[in-house]
Amino acid sequence: RQNGAARAGGKMAVSHSLALHCIERFRSLLAFVRARRYTNTKNHGIMSFLGLLCAFGGLYAIYQNKEKFGKPHLNSGHSVVGLLALTGATSVGLAGAVFLHPDFGSDKQNKTIRFVHHWTGKITLIAAFFSCMLGLNQLTENPIILIGFSFPLVALVPLAVM
Repeated sequence: RQNGAARAGGKMAVSHSLALHCIERFRSLLAFVRARRYTNTKNHGIMSFLGLLCAFGGLYAIYQNKEKFGKPHLNSGHSVVGLLALTGATSVGLAGAVFLHPDFGSDKQNKTIRFVHHWTGKITLIAAFFSCMLGLNQLTENPIILIGFSFPLVALVPLAVM
Protein backbone atom coordinates (compact mmCIF):
# COMPACT_ATOMS: atom_id res chain seq x y z
CA ARG A 1 0.00 0.00 0.00
CA GLN A 2 2.71 2.39 0.91
CA ASN A 3 4.43 1.71 -2.36
CA GLY A 4 1.20 2.34 -4.34
CA ALA A 5 0.57 5.58 -2.48
CA ALA A 6 4.10 6.70 -3.15
CA ARG A 7 3.68 5.95 -6.83
CA ALA A 8 0.36 7.80 -6.90
CA GLY A 9 1.95 10.76 -5.13
CA GLY A 10 4.84 10.70 -7.58
CA LYS A 11 2.43 10.59 -10.51
CA MET A 12 0.49 13.49 -9.03
CA ALA A 13 3.68 15.48 -8.59
CA VAL A 14 4.72 14.78 -12.17
CA SER A 15 1.25 15.57 -13.54
CA HIS A 16 1.11 18.72 -11.43
CA SER A 17 4.48 19.91 -12.72
CA LEU A 18 3.45 19.02 -16.29
CA ALA A 19 0.22 20.97 -15.84
CA LEU A 20 2.14 23.97 -14.52
CA HIS A 21 4.58 23.67 -17.41
CA CYS A 22 1.67 23.58 -19.91
CA ILE A 23 0.04 26.58 -18.23
CA GLU A 24 3.31 28.50 -18.38
CA ARG A 25 3.77 27.61 -22.06
CA PHE A 26 0.20 28.67 -22.75
CA ARG A 27 0.82 31.98 -20.97
CA SER A 28 3.94 32.60 -23.02
CA LEU A 29 1.97 31.74 -26.18
CA LEU A 30 -0.73 34.20 -25.15
CA ALA A 31 1.92 36.85 -24.51
CA PHE A 32 3.36 36.18 -27.98
CA VAL A 33 -0.10 36.46 -29.56
CA ARG A 34 -0.80 39.67 -27.64
CA ALA A 35 2.56 41.09 -28.73
CA ARG A 36 1.78 40.13 -32.35
CA ARG A 37 -1.65 41.72 -32.06
CA TYR A 38 -0.02 44.89 -30.70
CA THR A 39 2.49 44.92 -33.58
CA ASN A 40 -0.19 44.14 -36.16
CA THR A 41 -2.40 46.94 -34.84
CA LYS A 42 0.48 49.42 -35.05
CA ASN A 43 1.37 48.24 -38.58
CA HIS A 44 -2.30 48.51 -39.60
CA GLY A 45 -2.40 52.11 -38.42
CA ILE A 46 0.88 53.04 -40.10
CA MET A 47 -0.06 51.45 -43.43
CA SER A 48 -3.52 53.01 -43.35
CA PHE A 49 -2.00 56.43 -42.66
CA LEU A 50 0.44 56.02 -45.56
CA GLY A 51 -2.46 55.01 -47.80
CA LEU A 52 -4.34 58.13 -46.76
CA LEU A 53 -1.29 60.28 -47.52
CA CYS A 54 -1.12 58.78 -51.02
CA ALA A 55 -4.85 59.36 -51.54
CA PHE A 56 -4.57 62.98 -50.41
CA GLY A 57 -1.56 63.41 -52.70
CA GLY A 58 -3.67 62.15 -55.59
CA LEU A 59 -6.52 64.48 -54.62
CA TYR A 60 -4.08 67.41 -54.55
CA ALA A 61 -2.70 66.53 -57.99
CA ILE A 62 -6.19 66.23 -59.48
CA TYR A 63 -7.30 69.49 -57.85
CA GLN A 64 -4.25 71.35 -59.22
CA ASN A 65 -4.76 69.87 -62.67
CA LYS A 66 -8.42 70.93 -62.78
CA GLU A 67 -7.51 74.42 -61.59
CA LYS A 68 -4.76 74.68 -64.19
CA PHE A 69 -7.13 73.83 -67.05
CA GLY A 70 -10.18 75.63 -65.62
CA LYS A 71 -12.33 72.49 -65.35
CA PRO A 72 -15.16 72.12 -62.81
CA HIS A 73 -14.71 70.05 -59.65
CA LEU A 74 -16.96 67.22 -58.41
CA ASN A 75 -18.93 66.84 -61.63
CA SER A 76 -18.96 63.02 -61.92
CA GLY A 77 -19.99 60.00 -59.92
CA HIS A 78 -16.35 58.97 -59.70
CA SER A 79 -15.33 62.22 -58.03
CA VAL A 80 -18.25 62.24 -55.58
CA VAL A 81 -17.82 58.59 -54.54
CA GLY A 82 -14.04 59.09 -54.32
CA LEU A 83 -14.44 62.12 -52.07
CA LEU A 84 -16.91 60.20 -49.89
CA ALA A 85 -14.47 57.28 -49.66
CA LEU A 86 -11.61 59.62 -48.75
CA THR A 87 -13.74 61.39 -46.14
CA GLY A 88 -14.85 58.03 -44.73
CA ALA A 89 -11.29 56.70 -44.61
CA THR A 90 -10.11 59.85 -42.83
CA SER A 91 -12.95 59.60 -40.30
CA VAL A 92 -12.32 55.90 -39.64
CA GLY A 93 -8.58 56.57 -39.29
CA LEU A 94 -9.06 59.44 -36.85
CA ALA A 95 -11.50 57.39 -34.77
CA GLY A 96 -9.05 54.49 -34.74
CA ALA A 97 -6.15 56.74 -33.74
CA VAL A 98 -8.08 58.42 -30.93
CA PHE A 99 -10.03 55.49 -29.50
CA LEU A 100 -8.25 52.28 -30.54
CA HIS A 101 -4.53 53.11 -30.54
CA PRO A 102 -2.79 50.31 -28.58
CA ASP A 103 -0.61 52.71 -26.56
CA PHE A 104 -2.83 55.67 -25.75
CA GLY A 105 -6.28 54.87 -27.15
CA SER A 106 -8.96 56.22 -24.84
CA ASP A 107 -11.26 53.22 -25.33
CA LYS A 108 -9.14 50.51 -26.97
CA GLN A 109 -11.02 47.59 -25.39
CA ASN A 110 -14.52 48.78 -26.31
CA LYS A 111 -16.03 46.08 -28.50
CA THR A 112 -18.68 48.40 -29.98
CA ILE A 113 -16.12 50.93 -31.18
CA ARG A 114 -13.95 48.12 -32.57
CA PHE A 115 -16.97 46.64 -34.38
CA VAL A 116 -18.00 49.98 -35.89
CA HIS A 117 -14.38 50.76 -36.87
CA HIS A 118 -14.08 47.34 -38.51
CA TRP A 119 -17.27 47.56 -40.57
CA THR A 120 -17.05 51.24 -41.53
CA GLY A 121 -13.51 50.54 -42.75
CA LYS A 122 -14.81 47.73 -44.94
CA ILE A 123 -17.63 49.89 -46.31
CA THR A 124 -15.13 52.67 -47.03
CA LEU A 125 -12.87 50.23 -48.91
CA ILE A 126 -15.80 49.03 -51.00
CA ALA A 127 -16.63 52.67 -51.83
CA ALA A 128 -12.99 53.26 -52.81
CA PHE A 129 -12.98 50.20 -55.09
CA PHE A 130 -16.28 51.34 -56.61
CA SER A 131 -14.81 54.81 -57.21
CA CYS A 132 -11.82 53.24 -58.99
CA MET A 133 -14.16 51.27 -61.24
CA LEU A 134 -16.24 54.36 -62.03
CA GLY A 135 -13.11 56.34 -62.91
CA LEU A 136 -11.86 53.55 -65.12
CA ASN A 137 -15.19 53.41 -66.95
CA GLN A 138 -15.00 57.17 -67.53
CA LEU A 139 -11.47 56.85 -68.87
CA THR A 140 -12.02 54.23 -71.55
CA GLU A 141 -14.56 52.01 -73.26
CA ASN A 142 -11.95 49.47 -74.39
CA PRO A 143 -12.97 46.12 -72.82
CA ILE A 144 -9.41 44.75 -72.77
CA ILE A 145 -8.16 47.73 -70.76
CA LEU A 146 -11.21 47.57 -68.49
CA ILE A 147 -10.66 43.86 -67.80
CA GLY A 148 -6.91 44.31 -67.37
CA PHE A 149 -7.29 47.05 -64.78
CA SER A 150 -10.48 45.70 -63.18
CA PHE A 151 -9.23 42.17 -62.56
CA PRO A 152 -6.69 43.12 -59.84
CA LEU A 153 -9.27 45.34 -58.13
CA VAL A 154 -11.94 42.65 -58.18
CA ALA A 155 -9.42 40.04 -57.03
CA LEU A 156 -8.39 42.21 -54.07
CA VAL A 157 -11.93 42.95 -52.86
CA PRO A 158 -12.35 39.64 -50.96
CA LEU A 159 -8.94 40.07 -49.32
CA ALA A 160 -9.69 43.63 -48.29
CA VAL A 161 -13.19 42.94 -47.04
CA MET A 162 -12.54 39.70 -45.12
